[in-house]
Amino acid sequence: MQKLLAIMILIYLPGSCITYMILFTSLIQYVVGEFGASDDFVYSMQFRALVGIPATLLFYFPMSLMRDMSAF
Repeated sequence: MQKLLAIMILIYLPGSCITYMILFTSLIQYVVGEFGASDDFVYSMQFRALVGIPATLLFYFPMSLMRDMSAF
């Protein structure tokens, strides 16, 4: 049962992190769009990289180092 649990956790955690990244990027796109930024820039891959990479390094990576599942 421990091996099954470990496999399920390995499948669940990356999916959770990806979901957080998508939701956070969508929220930032909406907020920046409401402040009058160009839609071409807000929905570009460049914008996603400018938001996603720092968010990953500052928020998601440190959260992934937590030993407790309640960190998510």
